[in-house]
Amino acid sequence: MFTVLVTGATGFVGAHLQERLAAAGYDAIGLARSGVEAAGRRVVRTWDEASCAGALRGVDVVVHAASVVHRPGAALDEYRRFNVEGTRALAAAAKAQGVKRIVFLSSIKIHGEELPAGRIDETTPPAADGGYAQTKVDAERALIEIAESGGPRVTILRLCPVYGRGDKGNVRRVMTAIARGRFVLPGDGATRKSIVHVSTIGDVLLAVLAKNADGIFVVADRVAPSMRELADTVAEVVGKRRPFAIPASALRAVALPVEVLFRALGREPPVSRALIAKSMLPSVCVVDHTERALGVDCHVDLRAALVDELAWLKSEGAL
Repeated sequence: MFTVLVTGATGFVGAHLQERLAAAGYDAIGLARSGVEAAGRRVVRTWDEASCAGALRGVDVVVHAASVVHRPGAALDEYRRFNVEGTRALAAAAKAQGVKRIVFLSSIKIHGEELPAGRIDETTPPAADGGYAQTKVDAERALIEIAESGGPRVTILRLCPVYGRGDKGNVRRVMTAIARGRFVLPGDGATRKSIVHVSTIGDVLLAVLAKNADGIFVVADRVAPSMRELADTVAEVVGKRRPFAIPASALRAVALPVEVLFRALGREPPVSRALIAKSMLPSVCVVDHTERALGVDCHVDLRAALVDELAWLKSEGAL
């Protein structure tokens, strides 16, 4: 087995991947930007080529999970400094240190929100509509350019919203809102949204390393639940009644004064007309290529996974 360094190893997905790699027998090292160095952890306080080069000594593969994530109101330069220029510095250092492969965790956000049929696969063209998404596209291109100039080989994993133990995203928010009786379904709830359990990302990564696989892979659950299916399953798991569905037009009417009030206070509103519109757009990922090329099963039982996430939330005192 060889040495794999995981950037963003203190985050939700990065921590899981380092754990999975270690369990599979790899020498798994986490890279952080704070804290102290210890067994299984290296620290780089200044993210530039020279500092990254020092952290990459003896490393065979880099899993680049670190990024500045989507934040409402963040400037493009804030995303670009790390997501693009930081990725370039890491890749240049990897090339200088003889790293063989970079596995880059990208996002289906690069395809935008308004796809003609709401279906995404590896051939879907990028249509980034925000700073986070655009810098993910630019980072993908930067890595491919460095690979073509003799740098490490590149594998790109385009992830759907991720859930599971450690979740900080959409599924956790839905679970929390339903558990507290603060969730309603926009429209009829028929809109399908692809998600992916964190364990599936680990399965895909291990298959990429085992098969030495290049290219782009969409990473999602093979089954995209409707908003109704997700909400009803969450409600069953947390022991609450089935959430009500309210016409989107009525929700937008309620959202307008909430937006005005919160923005007058200089705060991000908890609900907005844009968020409601986004919730009504389908986002279904097709993983045929990923399953066929890598020999992985991209399906996790939703109810069982939500039961496990609920147990974790309770253990953390979050519910």
